[in-house]
Order: sequence, then C-alpha cells, then structure tokens
Amino acid sequence: MGLQAIYNTLNAGTVSFKIYSFDELESTNLYLKENALEFEAFSVIHAATQTSGRGRFDRTWVSRGARGLTFSVKIPLDTVPVENWCNVTQLMALAVRELLEKQGVISLIRWPNDIIVGTAKICGILAETVTISGKSFIVLGTGININESHDDFANLDREATSLAILTKREYDTYPVLEDLLLIFAKLLSEAAVSGFEPIISRIDTLLYKPETTVKVVGGDTEYVGTIRGLNAQGRILLDTVNGTVEVLTGEITSRM
Repeated sequence: MGLQAIYNTLNAGTVSFKIYSFDELESTNLYLKENALEFEAFSVIHAATQTSGRGRFDRTWVSRGARGLTFSVKIPLDTVPVENWCNVTQLMALAVRELLEKQGVISLIRWPNDIIVGTAKICGILAETVTISGKSFIVLGTGININESHDDFANLDREATSLAILTKREYDTYPVLEDLLLIFAKLLSEAAVSGFEPIISRIDTLLYKPETTVKVVGGDTEYVGTIRGLNAQGRILLDTVNGTVEVLTGEITSRM
C-alpha cells in the first residue's frame, strides 16, 4: 500500500469492516480509488489528518490532528441494487444522524449528503462510483466535525459546528468511527431485507426543509421552489411555479 497503516477488523454481523488507519493522507477517497484493488470489500480508509480532501462540487474538506473524523468505505456495486446506488449516501447520512442522536445532538439531513444542526453543517458525505479492471464499486467518503473549535471554522464561508462544540466535551475519534460503522451496517442489513423504501421514508421525516424558497443546482439545471420531501426513490420533490419536479442529484442552497 506504500504507507504505513494500523489495521483492525470490526465484525458488524453481516458485514466485516477492515479498517486501515493512517496518520495522514491527502484524501481518503482519492487513496482508496487509486489503491482499490489492494483492499477487500468493505475496507475502510481512515486518516487522522486529511490535507486535501474534497466534498461535492470539489469543495475542500480538511481535517487535522484527529480533530475531525474522515474515512472512506469500499462498497462493491453488486451488494446494492442498481436502482439504489444513489441511496447509499442517504444511508450513511441516516447513520450519522443516529450516531449524533446517541450523543444528545438532534440533527437534520440536508438532501442529499449533509448533516445540519440548526443551520450549521457538521457532516458531509461524498459517494463516487469507480470501475477498475472490470470491477465496480462505490467509494463512500464521510467527514464529520468532532473536536473542532469555533476558531477552526473562522475562515469558512458557511456556518459549521462540531460535536465538541455542541456537547462541550472532547472525543476519541476512533471509537466514534466504530460506532458509526456498526450503525451503518445495521441499516445496510435492513435495506437488504426490506428494501430501501422504509429507510427513505424515515429520512423524509428527518429532512432539512427551510421555510424559505431554495434553489437546487444540479449540473447545468437549476430549480427554485420549496421542498416538499422525498419520493420513494429518494429523489427530492420541489414545488416550483411550474409544478412539482423530482430532482435526482444536485445541491440545495438558500442563497438566491
């Protein structure tokens, strides 16, 4: 693998995670994509420091000195029905939401990939589909603000918070990672048995819905309207002046 890593196995029932922890990586998603064939299914790349991580639309996500939790999971595409590939991000979002609730923090899911407390972002998720040598898989990257202080967010252009700020205590990030993976595995098992629709219905009740009009930007397309909720496939339903539209992918912003 070229870098020294601490290796651990987490048995989560139907899924066994192989966790590789690095002191520092540029990006856990990038490293896993570039070295994917060296890792088994459900391997987890975890970095205490991530120097050049990115979120959706190439936004930077930097985590230093184990203050944040950054990791990526290799998920074989053949373990998820084709019609639900886009729902894997939502599955992790629900897992993060449940993790925070266990710490007494109530959050909402900002479709499709952010976790919001109040109006501040605490988590971002990035799913990328990769094919190498005929083998396809999802690289699911997650970044959660854990021990950051207000000073760490001073230069951001968007409001952010951390678990430490909200609970007024510090955390060992590795046990948080294990706890989150166990929750994620439980949701994967539920989806395998009952399908994704019951989970999507649960997410719909936890959706971040600003009372104001929002803009959903996806590629070259923009929609303006109010959020109604999710359909059975996990697409956002937006009430516009031209009627209700379903949006498969994009970003919600209140900045008009």
